[in-house]
Amino acid sequence: MTEIVITPNGIEEREVKKIYTYPQFIKQRIVNTVGFTSSEVTKDLLLNISSQGFMWAFKKKELVLNTYWNLGTFPEGSFLYPTFSSAKHSVLQKNVWKVPEWLTVFVCGNWEMSYLVAHYNTKLYQLPLPNIYDDSRLCLGNAWNQGKTITTIKEKVNERLDATEWNTDLYIAWKEQAADLFAFSPDGKQRDIATDKGENLDAYLQSKLQPCQNSRLLWLTQ
Repeated sequence: MTEIVITPNGIEEREVKKIYTYPQFIKQRIVNTVGFTSSEVTKDLLLNISSQGFMWAFKKKELVLNTYWNLGTFPEGSFLYPTFSSAKHSVLQKNVWKVPEWLTVFVCGNWEMSYLVAHYNTKLYQLPLPNIYDDSRLCLGNAWNQGKTITTIKEKVNERLDATEWNTDLYIAWKEQAADLFAFSPDGKQRDIATDKGENLDAYLQSKLQPCQNSRLLWLTQ
């Protein structure tokens, strides 16, 4: 059998001839210290240690948009798009936006704060969503405590993102103009922007998204 060992040179795979003992308290000490066991270390988890500090990241495969929606007309047809405001004619409902194959969405951060950012074609972008600061940091509410281990942080951030109603905090002009990125047909089918835009997809995204200005997150493009 083999074991995975973290060394100063990287992660090494070593052959193990025999294991004599593995006290439970040692395993629990590892979990208490770093927040995960060896079987979880590679599961959807990215780690980065640099001169700017330690950061973690998980890929987010879908976003639960619990907010207000309006029906609008676009060149490709009529779609529900999020307004995040209880304005006239809007309706409150949950739509699960699945991240398209051509886009990668990361939830990332350190021990104090979390960020939400999109990776497309070698570059990082801010998502046109409210409750996100200019540096892509998530606004998760007053007195937010995301925990002391990576697994706890992942669980708490995912729970907050999936359960909380999105409002208009930090919802500025460019985000409103890009709301159709999260559009759905009236029958609830998610809009396929790649199909609608075709070869113009790159130009469309360049006009809709803002580059991420946080240099601490650039490691996600490597």
